[in-house]
Amino acid sequence: MRIVSEIKIAESNNITVHVPDDMINKEIEIIVKETKKNHTFNAFRINTRQNKFNREEANER
Repeated sequence: MRIVSEIKIAESNNITVHVPDDMINKEIEIIVKETKKNHTFNAFRINTRQNKFNREEANER
């Protein structure tokens, strides 16, 4: 089984799908589904493993 995936924006009720030459005259399955939006979370990581917690220092006033 060979899979060809293509994401398009539906601008009308008709969509043209291009298939490779070796798939011509063969039975293929076309699935149309709504994709979820890609939510990105841009964050940074801080390595705190080398830090030591000092309760006395934290409670000093």
